[in-house]
Amino acid sequence: MSTIFSTDHYFHIGEWHSHAGKPCQDHALSEVGSRSAFISIADGCSSGKETDIGARILNLSTLAALREETHSHENLSEVGAGRIAMRQELLLEQAGNLLGLKEDDLLATCLHAALNEDGGYVSVQGDGVVAIKFHDGRLLLRRFEWANNMPFYPAYRSRRLQDFISAHGGDVDALRFSETIWTGNGAGGWEQETVLEHRIRDGIEGIVIPLARGEEIEFVALFSDGVTQMKELDWKEAVCRFTAFKSTAGEFLKRRMIRAIGESERAGGGPLDDIACAIIRSETKKQTEEKT
Repeated sequence: MSTIFSTDHYFHIGEWHSHAGKPCQDHALSEVGSRSAFISIADGCSSGKETDIGARILNLSTLAALREETHSHENLSEVGAGRIAMRQELLLEQAGNLLGLKEDDLLATCLHAALNEDGGYVSVQGDGVVAIKFHDGRLLLRRFEWANNMPFYPAYRSRRLQDFISAHGGDVDALRFSETIWTGNGAGGWEQETVLEHRIRDGIEGIVIPLARGEEIEFVALFSDGVTQMKELDWKEAVCRFTAFKSTAGEFLKRRMIRAIGESERAGGGPLDDIACAIIRSETKKQTEEKT
């Protein structure tokens, strides 16, 4: 492998849940396999039941599906987010049945990404933020939001899909899911804003973002929507602070986010909602040698 991948993840309880005596309902996982790197984040529904457990099970199901489905495929496009979603749904239901969990325990959004030397993709099931930085310095941010703060949860597929559609007005072709795209250089110089409107059916199927070859990408990071609920801090600036790595050794994301959140809290800010993040970094061997 001429491209070297590293991953990390972190999740942090927000002020709202901390003060209410509730657990953190966001979760994140990451790993590097023999051919590809995988990350997944999940955000449990606050009005659900044991969704802190549901978020963890959803991430574990997603990572298991990625391992199983990509084992014999070097080309991630041959696997596709659709096959991962089908396997994810089956594993989620099996785990829920085994543990005696109810449907309201499994309500969580999920964003996952897979990347190898030939490229990859991001899958958005629900809401959150995707940050992609290229080795030429460009930073691309994509924020996904559902109308009335009613996101799609993968667990809806098994029993409550029609209820979800009805809650959004009953027309699967209605535009109830928006995507805002920002581009910049990571230093506050945001150049462009684009707003795309997606149909309900698109959100149910999952939005898929193709990723360039691994050597072109510096990192792809996934954030739960908690990153947009930072007190006294714009969400784009929060993303930049959380990914401004001084070092990329070891638990580089965890270390950076703990420091950045601590600095924000000491200044009177900090996350109001729970926040989860997972990241894939890529470097070619040449880029690694140039640093040393």
